[in-house]
Amino acid sequence: MNTAACRKGYACNPGGRGLGAVLLLSWLSLAGSAGAASFNSTESDFLNNVGASQSFLNEFSDLVEENPYAHPMRYAFNGLAYEITSTPVFLIYSRTGFVSTASSGAEIVVNFTGTNIHAAGGLVFLTDAFGAPTNGDVRVVLDTANTNTVPTTIGQPAFAGFFTSGIPFTRFEISSQTPGAYPALDRFWVAEGVPVLTIAPSGPNAVTIRWPAPATGYVLQFSVSLSNPTWSDVLAAKLPDGYFWQVTVPTQDSATSYRLVRR
Repeated sequence: MNTAACRKGYACNPGGRGLGAVLLLSWLSLAGSAGAASFNSTESDFLNNVGASQSFLNEFSDLVEENPYAHPMRYAFNGLAYEITSTPVFLIYSRTGFVSTASSGAEIVVNFTGTNIHAAGGLVFLTDAFGAPTNGDVRVVLDTANTNTVPTTIGQPAFAGFFTSGIPFTRFEISSQTPGAYPALDRFWVAEGVPVLTIAPSGPNAVTIRWPAPATGYVLQFSVSLSNPTWSDVLAAKLPDGYFWQVTVPTQDSATSYRLVRR
């Protein structure tokens, strides 16, 4: 849970941390501005940063080789929705434990159908035409602002993970940078985040609270106490402001804390 606190006549605290809400994953990113993401090259660092649990791991163990090619592969895993396709669209297949393509020129594309995906990553590697691991470089792209190329060797897939507190992710893709090798994806993580609140004065007797869009399904609440909180919905309407939602509320004589909860 991310909370923000403000009191009439005092400076505002933009993002003080309070008690966690019951969400699929209560997670606060350490990353920066919208569009940019932090990159982790090891699974352990990624999991430490996002605070994920083992229940968010998908090893594709339920998949077997498909004939004809499987496209698309849709998942609703622990409530997090995503869809695996490829470009070209007909060149995707699955083997036990991983998904791959049938063309070295194709990309594996994961489209996030949820609206608040703030962390994604997995083991990436290359295969030959028979699905056996091979050596080479894998290009990993998150949306269009984050690109990394990682080397892989037989038996040693690389990990590529991204996380952010900015605008939620919409697309994760991997492709081969080695001729004759096909991209493959295993142990794929998708994590949901709580949008980070910011709060700032708005005139002498009001404050404006903002959080990233297009995160949806959240309700802004307030409480005048954090030691014995009683949370109530903020009745003021949220309004779009570029890449953010914002709500302007009057300041209070007592310290007031705000939070987002998922409905």
